[in-house]
Amino acid sequence: MDSSDRVRANSPRVIIHKYAKNSETIKTAPAEADYPRSYDKNWTPPYTAIAEARALVNFKKAWEANPAEEFLVVDLTDFEIYLSPNAKQFANELTSLEFLDVRGRELCFDGILAIGEVRHYVRAVRVKVYSIEGYGEEDRPNTTIFLQSQEANHDRDYDIWYRLNSPARRYRRFYEPFKWVATFGKHVIDYLEAHEDSISLESFRNDFHQWLSHRFLNNADFTDWLREYGRIDFCISVHAHIDYLVQEAIKPQPIICTKTITTPHTFHCFKKRYFAEELLEMEPSDAVRQLQDRRKRLLGFPIDPPPKQPKTSPKSSLFRLRDLRPFVVGDVVAIEPNESEEKLWRKTATNEAVQREWVAYIHRVEMLEDNTQQLFVLWLYHPENTTISTADYPVEKELFMSDHCNCNEPKLLSTDVTSRRTVDWFSRAFDTDKDFLVRQTYMPEEAHFITLQKAHFGCDCTKGDTGSVQNCRVGDSVYIKKTNAGRRILEPVVIHSVDHTNKEVTVRRLLRLKRDCPDTLGNTRKRGIAENELVWTRELIKVSAQRVERRCYIKFFSIEDVLSHNIPFPYNRGGAGDFWILSTQRTMTEDQPKIKPLAEAPISLIQGPNPTMKPSFEKLPGLGLFSGCGNLDRGLEEAGAVQFKTAVDYNAEAVHTLRANARYTDLKLWLGSVDDYLAAALSASDMEEFAVIAAGSPCPGFSTLQQDWLSKQSLKNASHVTTFCSFVDLYRPKWALLENVVNMACNRKGYEGERVLSQIVACLVALGYQVRQFIMSSWNYRGSQQRSRLIVSIAAPGLAPIIAPWHTHSHPDSAKSRSIGELLTGQKFGVHEEYPTPFAFVSAGEAIAELPNIGNGKVQTCIPFPDHRLHRPLNRDYQNIINRVPTHPPGQGLADALRLGLIPPDFPGVRKEIGKAFRRMTKDGLISTITTNPSPHDARGGAVVHWEQNRPLSIEEARRAQGIPPDEVIIGSLSEQIRMVGNAVDRHVAEPLGLSLRHAVETSPAEILNADKVSSDKDTGVMTDDTGHTIRLNMRITASSSRQPPETTLESKSGAVEPSDNEPSTTGGVLTSDTIFERLSKSVSGFLRPTFSALSNHLPVRGKRAREEFDDVEERPHLPSEESSRSSLSKRARREEHLEQSGITPSNGIPTKLTKPGSRPHHLDPCFEKAPSRKTRHSGLPVQYVPQAWDKVPEKGLKKANEQGRRAYA
Repeated sequence: MDSSDRVRANSPRVIIHKYAKNSETIKTAPAEADYPRSYDKNWTPPYTAIAEARALVNFKKAWEANPAEEFLVVDLTDFEIYLSPNAKQFANELTSLEFLDVRGRELCFDGILAIGEVRHYVRAVRVKVYSIEGYGEEDRPNTTIFLQSQEANHDRDYDIWYRLNSPARRYRRFYEPFKWVATFGKHVIDYLEAHEDSISLESFRNDFHQWLSHRFLNNADFTDWLREYGRIDFCISVHAHIDYLVQEAIKPQPIICTKTITTPHTFHCFKKRYFAEELLEMEPSDAVRQLQDRRKRLLGFPIDPPPKQPKTSPKSSLFRLRDLRPFVVGDVVAIEPNESEEKLWRKTATNEAVQREWVAYIHRVEMLEDNTQQLFVLWLYHPENTTISTADYPVEKELFMSDHCNCNEPKLLSTDVTSRRTVDWFSRAFDTDKDFLVRQTYMPEEAHFITLQKAHFGCDCTKGDTGSVQNCRVGDSVYIKKTNAGRRILEPVVIHSVDHTNKEVTVRRLLRLKRDCPDTLGNTRKRGIAENELVWTRELIKVSAQRVERRCYIKFFSIEDVLSHNIPFPYNRGGAGDFWILSTQRTMTEDQPKIKPLAEAPISLIQGPNPTMKPSFEKLPGLGLFSGCGNLDRGLEEAGAVQFKTAVDYNAEAVHTLRANARYTDLKLWLGSVDDYLAAALSASDMEEFAVIAAGSPCPGFSTLQQDWLSKQSLKNASHVTTFCSFVDLYRPKWALLENVVNMACNRKGYEGERVLSQIVACLVALGYQVRQFIMSSWNYRGSQQRSRLIVSIAAPGLAPIIAPWHTHSHPDSAKSRSIGELLTGQKFGVHEEYPTPFAFVSAGEAIAELPNIGNGKVQTCIPFPDHRLHRPLNRDYQNIINRVPTHPPGQGLADALRLGLIPPDFPGVRKEIGKAFRRMTKDGLISTITTNPSPHDARGGAVVHWEQNRPLSIEEARRAQGIPPDEVIIGSLSEQIRMVGNAVDRHVAEPLGLSLRHAVETSPAEILNADKVSSDKDTGVMTDDTGHTIRLNMRITASSSRQPPETTLESKSGAVEPSDNEPSTTGGVLTSDTIFERLSKSVSGFLRPTFSALSNHLPVRGKRAREEFDDVEERPHLPSEESSRSSLSKRARREEHLEQSGITPSNGIPTKLTKPGSRPHHLDPCFEKAPSRKTRHSGLPVQYVPQAWDKVPEKGLKKANEQGRRAYA
């Protein structure tokens, strides 16, 4: 057996253990050798080891006998490179040359040195520097790597170098990737040297590959090198292997505001919340106020602000009605609830019950035999009967219309009425002289607010059949319910004919190419078939109209487009959003089915929207708050309804990531606090206009793992939910979205009255916004992680709302359903729905199936997937624990290893709190919620250890779980990258929200949508098919669908929005750094795109990437020393010697300061059914889910980030 295959005596072995209790087979993964062979017990070197100094004496004699080269070059074979035995962490572990002297790391090597027949084995030789040969050579794409030791570097007479040849077998997994990286570095430098024009990160998406292919045309070595990478976009590889990032091209704004700035209205809404001490009220300038009033007037908001001091409504002085006039439709009446009824509607209230009269609108009257009138009413809700609950609501007289009728309740008679009431309907002012004002309708079943409309004054019970057959149209593609393998799923079909009499539909059956036709004749593709690719058939089936569920969208693409993956969004998302592709048909050949390409779309199919057609509507300008790496912003942009003009974040790496991946050149970036941005905006002399605002506010203040949730930093984080409200109050956007953890709606013990979500709803509804809140879970939208988030969406008066997208992927059994909160009646609202879907959820194994095996992750270089590496290597103790955690049965952890006796209790690295520590992910389940610092030893976190490989989750795996596309770069050190990925909003969630936003734009009344436009044309802005027919995206149909504004097309002026002169600008200055990697780092992360020219005199001969490996070591750039520069091997290195000591003095610019059809039946609460009163309102849906206690729901804590004063939100 080869010596390099031997395993250290104390290395963990593969264990197959029979557990006596249940005889279940327990397996562990084989551990990799992470140390040089010289540390293995009983290993014998091929030659007797001698000191390097003695070996050099013999090599000098051999070289003098035949001086074939300018330098004394010694071949190094069978070598291993590892960290110095003196290293504080990871001593003696094998590592790559990339880490030489990065942040003080010292490397050593063992191996065989040889010149001719003179051969010596040396150990623990300290490495001084390495050099790469091959720059500028146009006929050779490869490189040669040389090492120089400390001993050889100090030799006064000879220039001694060790040329790397074949490594030891154990070391190959480290050396082969480094060889690829070294060659990549040569190509990058040669590319930059050959181009004197401006080069940016964008140049490496396509131009770099074209240049290389032309330079090394038909070169076999180059073809092999390129094949290892497997793509033409080198952007991520440039950042992953860059030497270091020296200076920021966007200068951060100074932190001026230490408090959370709020507008006056927001402050008075939240001044009684537990984080109120962190709030600071700020009045807008006169100029801003005038612009605010103009925008309010145009969009239909009340001009005057809501009252600052809401009065508590006194107890009603109830009396019998003295007006004996008969009641008519349109009257508003009040009745007196008895004590039991009042308590029923406030049974979860902790404050003293306030007796209120019940108010109702009469929509129908029937005369009884005794001349008494039976009243059919719609109940008007007080704020506390809605999701506002007991939160402070500033509009004292406001009630809300509802679709809650008394048709199925005990009779309400005219004799039960205690008084008549007057109402200011459709009010646009707060100082009405009527008893009440009504601006919005509250939908109790969905628990959301919509703009009051004339259609709301009727009862749904009197409406005719609104069943599915009424909505069926020949040629439409729809889902029908079906049972497959015991699971209820949705299958796409095309309507062929409709039988309205028998309520039946004849549909054309469609097959799924990957599922139904894998071995069918003609299907030559065995891999790469999308889950949403359909096959057209001639089979017609008749089904009941009740099986028709909802619309889906099918579009024809040529087989060439499918094979080349030239499928545009949203059809390229594997069925997310209910979008399907069609390119083939099934025919019968000699009684055998055969798959053939379609030449064109079937004429009997009404195709889905055509995303390649240029939209005729103007994209809405957007503002991103707490943007992070931009996952929410870009996900919303994908559908084409919004273009974010400004993004705000105070993390430098996040802002550089936004710049590097920006789709539009006019994106303005504010590197600083949102509070300083808001303060500048409030005090400015002008005001920008943003039609869309998106924010993912910090969540640690609401995290269940936050041990001290009343700490200064936690209160600051929690207070920033008011930032969203303040920006909405200032800019009055047409739509806005807030994302946070679901636990924001929960109540901590002893603080039940805080109701933060209810206060947010109260603040926004008081402004006049339509408000919805719902849970979106990643797994329902093609995501593979167990991540649920609360979404609050708002829309200006009269506009179509952003509604929760339909689920396209199923609910896994392992994931628990949740609800958002609880009303005073005890009714849960915002319950996470479960219903049949067209796809099963995407498992962890499916999501990362194409990623290669990287073992325990020690190599930290993966050529085809540069981010497939760990954000922090494991220390020896943790690695040994993971090596012993079983891989079977699935989901094993430290607790299981201890129970099975695979790890003794006193094993190094075992902590007192075990919990979920070192738990392996389940291949067939979901990835745990991606956090900002996934740590295997975290006892309360989720499973982050790979199910087969002995390592935690890699950055690339986390990126995929979060839906970050492979062509987007995450700027920063490894720890900063995982922080940004963990903080991001899952793109699988953001993109469906973008489609919902586009649907809202397309279905909003044009006269309201364009009310703030100076001029408007008659262009429509809806998605159309190839023939120009309007295609409306299918959004959720709820009980309130009949109460939505009529569908109209968007009328707007086509063209891009010109940026305002008063938008916050962030401009970089002139770059003056001398070395190419300094300049290249700015092209990766800078706001400006610097010009690379005259670089032949600025090229280093060695490149080392500075990457963060330890949290306790301060990162610093590695600057070449004078001593190491003298040891350069090539002529290029000698030419650059005079530049090695040059300083870096960048000049940075300073940013300019901002100067279902039908109505679902209600189910009565059992305790309410026993109530004897004839005039009782029902209490809503029964309690089906009780949220876990705040401190029991696992949510990833960010204690470390909070201690460092960072914004960190999972």
